[in-house]
Amino acid sequence: NTLITTFVMMMGELTIGVMAAYGFSKGEFKGREFLFMLVLGALMVPIQVTFVPIYVFIARLSMIDTYWGIILPNLVSAYFVFMLRQNFMAVDNSYIEAGKVDGMGRFGTIFHVLCPMCKPTLITVSIISFINGWNSYFWPKMVTKTEASRTIAVGVQQLKNTFAGQEVSNYNEIMAGAVMAIIPIVLLFLFLQKYIMTGMSKAAMK
Repeated sequence: NTLITTFVMMMGELTIGVMAAYGFSKGEFKGREFLFMLVLGALMVPIQVTFVPIYVFIARLSMIDTYWGIILPNLVSAYFVFMLRQNFMAVDNSYIEAGKVDGMGRFGTIFHVLCPMCKPTLITVSIISFINGWNSYFWPKMVTKTEASRTIAVGVQQLKNTFAGQEVSNYNEIMAGAVMAIIPIVLLFLFLQKYIMTGMSKAAMK
């Protein structure tokens, strides 16, 4: 469950983030800056404010206790849009014009010019998205009702409710589950930490 939901959320946040960042950085349309300010405003809205309406919306779509119930509210990240937009703005427009001269369309320019030039930031965004999805606890806990659809973070919390936990403090099982849950995150960070630092620094330069 965790692998499926995390992968789909990561791909959704990455794809939508790239498209939106391109529009806000290289697009020319009326109200661009105002719309981007609305995206930044979304960063200041805590989850406690949006939880109830999102839960009602998911319930009305009959997505409670489903993969899409976990995934749908997490397909877009305002922070990733901001981060990618800052990085795309650092790319000179001459590269975009060169791509157009070579016959590339808008999508070709994004995926063959901008994305390769901003690779460290894209990898950073993917890593952060993966970590957020893998460690997500509050929303999967609220939107899932059965053990078959719950994620690993909820599963670790459920370890304290095992038969041993009713009699004694089963810290050995809890810690074993926590170690197993954190191994993919540690490995991911160890192998890709250089991209995280590079991506963060480039996004902050603009």
